This record gives sequence, structure tokens and C-alpha cells, in this order.
Amino acid sequence: MKRTLVSIIIPNWNGRKFLKPCLDSVFHQDYDNFDVIFVDCASTDGSADVVKQNYPEAKVIELKEDKGPTNALNLGISISNGSYIVLLNNDVILPPKCLGTLVTELQEDENSVISPVELDWDGKYRRAGQAFSFLRGGLHKFFGIRPATPLAPFWPLTACCICTKQTLLDTPLNEHLFMYEELEWGWRLHLKKYRVKISFNTFFMHKGEGTKTGSSPKQAFLFSRLMISTCFICLKIPSLFLLSPFIALYYFHLGLSYVTQRKLNSFIAYLRGFLDFWLNIGIFMKDRKRAQKERLISDWEIIKIMEGSLIFQRISKEKWSKQGAIKN
Repeated sequence: MKRTLVSIIIPNWNGRKFLKPCLDSVFHQDYDNFDVIFVDCASTDGSADVVKQNYPEAKVIELKEDKGPTNALNLGISISNGSYIVLLNNDVILPPKCLGTLVTELQEDENSVISPVELDWDGKYRRAGQAFSFLRGGLHKFFGIRPATPLAPFWPLTACCICTKQTLLDTPLNEHLFMYEELEWGWRLHLKKYRVKISFNTFFMHKGEGTKTGSSPKQAFLFSRLMISTCFICLKIPSLFLLSPFIALYYFHLGLSYVTQRKLNSFIAYLRGFLDFWLNIGIFMKDRKRAQKERLISDWEIIKIMEGSLIFQRISKEKWSKQGAIKN
């Protein structure tokens, strides 16, 4: 196997309690041609000092302001030396063979973004990539859509994924979304004919929202703004109108969930997130022009990929149980 240099980018905000298991697992990989860039987003818990004292091999970048993990990842990517990039959450634990497995699979198809299967910290299956879910409202039934093959997730898991540095330079993460950027990034990857893949030959263990709690107002704001901005950026205008009832249905269920949970602050934040999109539509318009100019496939093909991702989500757990666990 060619020993390609890999740069592992880890964003962090007040994640001190997760750093030892995460970084211990990184520095015990059986693939040794890598470096680590740890980007601290103005933490107040001494995270950066812990890394500097205990993991001197890591390059530590300390930001004075928290502009979100997307900003931190892009900064790490910009100063990285690796031809391959691993995006890694601070609450992830890797098995020893993970990095080597991912490098081997990426070398076979550098026009892809690859995530391992995601388990929780107890080793239970969580997911394999992510599907685009609001189409469960029935669009495929109305139009008889046949899913794209091969079946694949719609967007990769930036908690742990690998791709070439060139892929990220060609299709960078969108800092205007602050966080939860995977959906929009994955969509733009598909528009440019990159492949989103899952490696069933390895896994990562993820605490899952380890530095966030529940349906907080911050999450509600970001979730609300995410869906409409992503659809606006990535869809052509006719498709945007066609899918508008499904977008509206998504917002109805999201708002209703906060109401039924009696989370008034989250509901207000959800409304603010929707309003924020319209107040900043000029910013998203620039993102839209860039995405539409660079697209290589139609919305119809995208919808088929979306439909396929729902099927992939249903079969991936069974595939992991038969294939992946044996190899690790």
C-alpha cells in the first residue's frame, strides 16, 4: 500500500473529557504516515493545554473566537500537508486498523468520500452514512422513482470520513452553516459526481453530540436554517417549487416537535432560524450561484440518489452485522 500522508483534522469546543480516548486511539493506529491538526474553538475548559502537554505530536491551533466546527475544519484543511484528509470529531474512538483501511479504500477510488460504520461508545450500531429523510413524505410514490444504483448514503458523516485534500478544495465545507454542514456538503458532492461511500470493513465509535445537549435552542436555530438554505442552494428553481410541500411538511413536524416537548425557547429559536435564512438570503444566493454553476447532474438524478439512500439506510445494519464486525 502506498504510504500516502494523511492529515487528521479535529475541531474542538470544550471537549476536554473526550480528548484522551479520542487521541489515544488516533496515535495507536497501525497506519503511521499521518499528522494531527487540533483546532480549538475558544474553549474555556483547558482543552488546548491538555493536547499540548500530552500529545506533542499534534499541531494545536487556538482560535480566539468560536466560529463553529465548519470554520475550524476549513482552517485545518488550509494548513494541512496531507494528500488525504480525515475529518474527525473530538468524541470519536477509532479501532487500530481504521485509518489503514480507509486509506486503502480511498486509494481505490479517489473521487469519493468514505465514512466507516458508526457505532456508539458501547459498540452498538448507529448508522452507516445518512439518508435524505424528508422524502419519506411520499414523493417516490407520486412519481414512481427508481433509486439510483449502487445504493449509497446521501451524505457522509463528518464525525469521521476520509477524502482527498483536492476534493475539499474543489468542494469546500460551507462555513455559512456554522455546523451540521454534512447535508449541504454531501448534496454538492453528488451534484459534482463525487461518490459518497461507507466502508463496511471498519467502524468508528461516536459518543454522539457529546458537547451538545438535546434539542437546545442553538440546535433548533441551526436545524431550521439548515434545511431551507440547503434546498435553496442545491435545487434548481422548478425543483424547489415542486418540493416546497415536502419542505413545508418538514418544518411543520420540526416546529410541532418543539411544541409537544414544551420547549418554548427551542420553538422560538426554530422560528428565528427560518427568519435568519431570509434575512441573509444574499449570502446564500452567492452559495447557490456557485453550486448551480458547478453542477454536473440533474435534480432528477439527485432525487433518485435520495431515494436510494433511504433503501441503503434500511439494509446497512444487516450488512454490517454480516460483514463488518468479523473484520475488526
